[in-house]
Amino acid sequence: KDYVSQIPPEKYPYLNGLTHQVMEGRYDGLHDFEFGLELILEGLDKVRDII
Repeated sequence: KDYVSQIPPEKYPYLNGLTHQVMEGRYDGLHDFEFGLELILEGLDKVRDII
């Protein structure tokens, strides 16, 4: 928790808020990771089909 003080909410409001959500167990990022991974894999499939 010491690193949270290095993320000032005045300068990094979204990162600070996300940090607190992760620490409190309200966000794990899995949904966003799966979405991004699926997006990348679909893009690679399209490129592979073109080549």
